[in-house]
Amino acid sequence: MLQREYFVRELEREWAQVETEEKKVVAEWVSIEDAQKEYIKKREAFEKTARARFNFLPPDDVIAFNVGGQLFKSTVKVWTRDRFSILAQLCTTKPKLPKLCAEDDAFFFDRDFWIFQFIYAFLRDNSLPSSVDVLCELYCEASFYRIGLLRHAIESKMMGEDAMATSVLASAASTSSSSYEGGVEFGRYCGHGVLQLADGNRYEGEFLNGQFHGRGTLYFPEGRLEGAWENGKKIDGTFIFSDGLEYAPDEWAYCSGADRRYFSETISTQGIRAAGELNYFDTGINRVVPLGCYDAGNGIFAPSTGQVSAYTNPSETREPSDDEKRWITSRAPKASTKDMSVN
Repeated sequence: MLQREYFVRELEREWAQVETEEKKVVAEWVSIEDAQKEYIKKREAFEKTARARFNFLPPDDVIAFNVGGQLFKSTVKVWTRDRFSILAQLCTTKPKLPKLCAEDDAFFFDRDFWIFQFIYAFLRDNSLPSSVDVLCELYCEASFYRIGLLRHAIESKMMGEDAMATSVLASAASTSSSSYEGGVEFGRYCGHGVLQLADGNRYEGEFLNGQFHGRGTLYFPEGRLEGAWENGKKIDGTFIFSDGLEYAPDEWAYCSGADRRYFSETISTQGIRAAGELNYFDTGINRVVPLGCYDAGNGIFAPSTGQVSAYTNPSETREPSDDEKRWITSRAPKASTKDMSVN
């Protein structure tokens, strides 16, 4: 009997605890329902605001932008390719920017119309300019208009450019480290000028619309590139090494079987060295080259790894192109019977 009463009291106590917990759960659920109602209320308010802000005009409507005095017209479908851009926001039913005047019926931007034409072309048909200098400026201008789609497209394009173009782009983009002396027209390099790039390279020559245009020379530590340029693109030119040797892209006879002399030996008044004395290098300084490896002129090429390592630090390596590998194995000196080393 006592045992039964004990179990009854325990059940009553536990049931009371269950009822207490149930009340807590009900209170929590009421709190959750209140929070859910508040969330729904805020979400509806946000969606109402978002709909008002992103309520674009019909896609075939024509919108005009006056950029620096130049009029650009296109459909809402074109201007809203990047729906988070400033241009897209002006194609909504409630644009934030007033129009220049009623008769023009165009939104006005006090910006450079020359660079905007490339933005217009990209939004219209996805085209990009080929000039690295223009791409650099276009990349910065896309930030002003908040066209992330254009910035990503430029980044993707530059990933496929050659090393020289990428280097020039990086240098030109770093305006704090670059300097220019010369003619300027409408805020752009024009006429003859000197552009000192951030990486130490230098261009001297003619400019037009901020691009290399006309005759000009790019100076590098290894030599100089003399050429003709058109809208930032080289159309003709010759590379001359720092010692005066001129490079020929086709049928270059330098250090060939017909004439194995280095350039310094061809112009030296002392002629070539006596029999038994060899110059492995044009400078006359023999470096340590491991057996079976080549001296590429800017590092040691190991055929086993396909890598070129730095002279001073072998752990610094790079992957040469297929053309460079062919040139190295056909032209560069090779340690074939013993290590080439300093005499």
